[in-house]
Amino acid sequence: MTCDVLQESVLRHEQLNHGRTAGSALYGLNRFSDLTPAEFRGSNVTSKNSAQSTYDPGYSFEAPSDVPPIWDWRNNKTVTAIRDQGSCGGCWAFSIVETIESQWSIAGHLLEEYSVQQVLDCDRTKGSHGCRGGDTCNALSWMNQTTANLVPKKDYPYTGKDGECRFFTNTTDSVHLTNYTCRGYENHEDEMVRLLHGHGTLAIIVDATSWQDYLGGIIQHHCSHDYNNHAVQIVGYNVKGDVPYFIVRNSWGSGWGLDGYLHIRIGSNLCGKFSIFQKHVCG
Repeated sequence: MTCDVLQESVLRHEQLNHGRTAGSALYGLNRFSDLTPAEFRGSNVTSKNSAQSTYDPGYSFEAPSDVPPIWDWRNNKTVTAIRDQGSCGGCWAFSIVETIESQWSIAGHLLEEYSVQQVLDCDRTKGSHGCRGGDTCNALSWMNQTTANLVPKKDYPYTGKDGECRFFTNTTDSVHLTNYTCRGYENHEDEMVRLLHGHGTLAIIVDATSWQDYLGGIIQHHCSHDYNNHAVQIVGYNVKGDVPYFIVRNSWGSGWGLDGYLHIRIGSNLCGKFSIFQKHVCG
């Protein structure tokens, strides 16, 4: 870590933490502090979004009364362990594979890790470029249409770099995505809460530029909804307190944030949550 970059990081943290209140996001030194913001964006926020945001600034979130005030799919043992994408810009593949894992488990099947590397290597549809970034919605379309099933991670392990596509004809425990929905919920975060509780985890596309310095707490500011560049998974919510928030799973390792997770305030489409609701996974 050079002294100049470290000094810039410390100054940035001071600005982000200025006026911080209890419970709000805390920013400071972490594994990304030795990167400039440009370097961080180049290697860690490379997701693309083929759909356009339609956020209405007049939208106001109201917690729905027909669902529990707190819900976390981790408590149901339907969320796999935190992964680390490393220097590969493959967040788009991580988010959809992780959500498929959860949906498959929620449907009553064994919770198992499936192959992110297979998606990185084999999806070459428009906007999908392996470790150089990808379009999550287009990748879902490919997964729905391809004749190849998604295989377990143990059969096609993660390497963190682009590789040659390998196809499997008869692999035990492989799954296939038979249906999905890819749409924006920018003005309907109450509907996202209902979907989370009623149907399962969501893959979402966000602006994660300010996440470089995140340590913990609820992100309530410093997060635009204008530029989506990173894909993650929502696993739960909490609308009981003064600041309602989503529980979001990242792919930057368990040492980042809250053991690999973060909390984002619900309302105002903070961080630009374009959602992908996945369903109907079959073996």
